[in-house]
Amino acid sequence: MPMFSEITARFQTARTEVRQLLLQYLLPWLVNIELVDPNVPPANPLSYIQYYAAEAGRSGRREGLGSAEATEMVLNNLFYITAKFSDKHPKEIEELWSTLCACWPNNLKVIIRYLIIVSGMAPNELLPYAKRVVLYLARSRPERLLDEMMTELQTVETLNCLIERTETPPFYRLTSMRKATSGHSDGPCTGSQDATGRTGELAPVEKGTIHTKRHSGEDPAKARQGIN
Repeated sequence: MPMFSEITARFQTARTEVRQLLLQYLLPWLVNIELVDPNVPPANPLSYIQYYAAEAGRSGRREGLGSAEATEMVLNNLFYITAKFSDKHPKEIEELWSTLCACWPNNLKVIIRYLIIVSGMAPNELLPYAKRVVLYLARSRPERLLDEMMTELQTVETLNCLIERTETPPFYRLTSMRKATSGHSDGPCTGSQDATGRTGELAPVEKGTIHTKRHSGEDPAKARQGIN
């Protein structure tokens, strides 16, 4: 992840032609990233066998890297880059999302869930970019995307929680909701929990920013650049 972090950190200040090269440099790293979401059941071994058997030129399970922290960084950064630069580099950015969703069985499911969460935080500002990402996914894996979307539509209370924006990565926190009992709801559970299971107090609403290891220890107010 240090290489991915370094490339995305340089992306914001790079010239247009250099940005195009940086986007191409990211592709080999995305191939080895298996997205991990603690709220999404992991794929079973049979899923890997069936998935790679259906993919031309692929056989068996490959080795790669995957963690909740890496997933947060990759999705936050790619979505930020999409919002800021997809008009200038549409082909390269589409290829990034296409590569990410095609390499591992659960990646597409995790991406969809991430888009649902960020779109719910600021639909007026972020929904157009989420729709653009879904379009990229549809061009890459139309049948699998349709299957996943239909599953989400048939799921009752897909996100049975409150979504709170935070000023530190992953820039949102999910607060679980207790199911209604005795004809009324008990309201939200005491405390809050983010996507990685950490608990803490809710932070003030802040705009999104690029998410890199290099800046993770800095004051967010100094490193933050909002999504236009």
